[in-house]
Amino acid sequence: EQTDSLISVLRSSHDSTNRQLATLNKLAEMSYRLEDYPTALDFYRQAYDMTDDEKLRELYQAKIEFLSCFCRTR
Repeated sequence: EQTDSLISVLRSSHDSTNRQLATLNKLAEMSYRLEDYPTALDFYRQAYDMTDDEKLRELYQAKIEFLSCFCRTR
């Protein structure tokens, strides 16, 4: 019983993290489309810091590097 309860809590936490990551990603994309590059960069950094998934970290790192270069040239 206790194990089932712990698994349920972990699943809920994982689902919550995934929702937060999806929200941060959407906010970053919207900021980018609005040409608010520093804000987009901040949202991608928050998403990067939040996830342990290596593939997602690679994706966010690439976006961070792109926007960092882009922000410096403006």
